[in-house]
Amino acid sequence: MKPKSAKKAMKPKSAKKKYGAAPTRFRRYDLLPDDALRLIFSKTSFVDQIQLKLVCKSWKKLLDEGDIRSANILPWKMFYSWQRVADDQGLVEGLCKLYDPSHRKTYTLEDGITKRGPEATHKFVGAEILESKYGFVLFQKRTSFGSLFLYCPFTSEVIDLPKLERHATLATFSSNPTSADCLFFALRMGGSAAMDSISISLCRRGDHAWKTIQVLDSITGSYLLRGVAYSNGAFFCLFEYGQLGAFNVATERWDLLFSEKWQSCYYPFESDGRLFSVQYTHGFRISRFDFSSRNWVQGASRKDLAAFPQHDSYSSMLIPAVGEATQLGGTLNTIFPTTGVKHYSFRTYDYLPLLNAYSKTKLSSGMSSVWIQPPKYASFLLAQSLLMFS
Repeated sequence: MKPKSAKKAMKPKSAKKKYGAAPTRFRRYDLLPDDALRLIFSKTSFVDQIQLKLVCKSWKKLLDEGDIRSANILPWKMFYSWQRVADDQGLVEGLCKLYDPSHRKTYTLEDGITKRGPEATHKFVGAEILESKYGFVLFQKRTSFGSLFLYCPFTSEVIDLPKLERHATLATFSSNPTSADCLFFALRMGGSAAMDSISISLCRRGDHAWKTIQVLDSITGSYLLRGVAYSNGAFFCLFEYGQLGAFNVATERWDLLFSEKWQSCYYPFESDGRLFSVQYTHGFRISRFDFSSRNWVQGASRKDLAAFPQHDSYSSMLIPAVGEATQLGGTLNTIFPTTGVKHYSFRTYDYLPLLNAYSKTKLSSGMSSVWIQPPKYASFLLAQSLLMFS
């Protein structure tokens, strides 16, 4: 009789491995070190992070700490329309959607006739957009006074600001509106009887009134205001031919940095403490302001940056051309009311074909749209909103 071990010896040792019969070892990703998970999560979009929070309690706890930034770079688009219903009894027909270019997906946050209180009706119906950044949109309702409020479509949060004596020509804010150090800035040209005066108003979160300062400037009063950007404790106001005024928050002083009539300028941008604008001379170019010489310097195509201005407001943003935004390096990306998004190349001085990321963003009749920055962190309220309406 053959020993029992002889039969086993006849089998090739690698048989199971060769034919895949043996199960591979399952890797427990939920047991990875927190530092490794943070690195992995930082490479995902905040929509993906919302989904990751549902995988297990440890991942949710890690993402809820709020120190893991998402990989989102491309601005989203918000489509909106709020209209009072004829013969209404507090009824408003509202439509609000968010478009995610990374996933090419649209989220409908509001669609149809809703019963709103009088306060909410006055807020959205007929309100105009002055600014959009940090995931918030700054609206103004033009009445005998200036009624300003902020709206975050990702969380449905509304922040009311004190009323201005008169409506603002433009307004903006320095940082995330939910932070204690956020400073709100409103400017009105011709703030008094004199046309060469500028009325500047400031307030912080929790203030019950604006602090208004009147400054005299006989030069900029003759030109159209193109926009405002905040950097290093000052608000920089750009006028139509490159004139640049700066309001220092600490000293409450207005300083005209550049007063010459240069070239047609649009859309001031701030990036890493540098100030840019778009100029037009037989084509659009991007220029940088040199603070040491107090002069505009015509730049190259700026392949490292992508500009996203708003055609019908003072809102604009500048993003680095990295990751998913690499293909937009050296471009001016503008939303037009009738044609939607257009990409203009600073290198070829011509418009480019519509990129796939924004190919599904044509406006419906009667709707408006605005660029909006996606949040950097996945929050609980955000998760509720997008999971509910996806």
